[in-house]
Amino acid sequence: MKQKENDSQRVPDVDVRDLKKRKLLEAQLLSLEAQMRNFGRIRDRLGGSGKDGTAYYGKLQARRDEVSKALKKLACGGPLPIASLANSPFQRPDQPLLTQPIAPARFIRELGVFGFGTSGDVQMAPASEGTNVVAHGTHPTSGEITTVPGAYPGSVTYTGLLHVGPESIPQDQFDPSIDYFWLHNWKYLVPFPPPTVESRLTYRFDVYARTNIFFEGSDAIAMAFVSVGETGNLTTGSDVVVNIDAGWPLMADLTQPTGSYNGHYGFIDGSVTVQRSFIVPGGHVPAIAMVVGAVAALSMMTEVHLVFADNSSISVGSQNMTGRVSYSYEPLPVAQP
Repeated sequence: MKQKENDSQRVPDVDVRDLKKRKLLEAQLLSLEAQMRNFGRIRDRLGGSGKDGTAYYGKLQARRDEVSKALKKLACGGPLPIASLANSPFQRPDQPLLTQPIAPARFIRELGVFGFGTSGDVQMAPASEGTNVVAHGTHPTSGEITTVPGAYPGSVTYTGLLHVGPESIPQDQFDPSIDYFWLHNWKYLVPFPPPTVESRLTYRFDVYARTNIFFEGSDAIAMAFVSVGETGNLTTGSDVVVNIDAGWPLMADLTQPTGSYNGHYGFIDGSVTVQRSFIVPGGHVPAIAMVVGAVAALSMMTEVHLVFADNSSISVGSQNMTGRVSYSYEPLPVAQP
């Protein structure tokens, strides 16, 4: 009885059950697919080590199928296509929410209240720490992804010196497989004002990721992700489960140069826009739980430093303002008796 009373007074939080496992599997799958797409480079290395490239490619395929099956068992929420919101006349996913039309006020006799569309922004609180995963495997590893304090609300800054050994190995024992994964994520709980009547809530935000890199070694991939959870009635003693994968704003093969990264040092940017809708009863406080995370995937005999001129970061914002989430309400028709 005492435990129930304590739960009823507990501040709502973000529930990240299964998220770590799912994201690590997704990172493995994405890494395997990246290596398969760029297999010509790996084949040359294998040939220099006296190994059969065709057999190794088959090994990658088998591992990809295995990881894919494991992911299907955990599947929940699914991908988040913005086009799925096009069924509402008040939603134009190609435009910011605050520029879209909203429903005018209408008195609803059956309820004795006005129903009207609204739109605006809510301010995010500073991120709270989520999960931290340190790589381990056959070869020695060191380092972890760590938070750099002082980031503005809606933004996280991180660093890390990540290393996989050994320092030397016989050429015929070299394996370019990406088998070592570091992960760190951060949590946000974002409530919205309650609607006057049952309404469709649409929310939208952008996620910007920048990884600053010093890279040396064989193969490595830097990633950033965002996942969400939703509730139409945020209450004390209940947590919002994060169970919807909302995209990977950053997916960078560190062996490949870009305009701001030369294949050894520099920075790489990426972004993704998240827009979703769900129904909220009148007078209830809805909320979304949001998790952003960084993943580093390395092969043996590789080192990645997540700093170049500045630390790495992930920022959430709307309308070019960090720490804001846009929202819009569309009242739903009242069912006739």
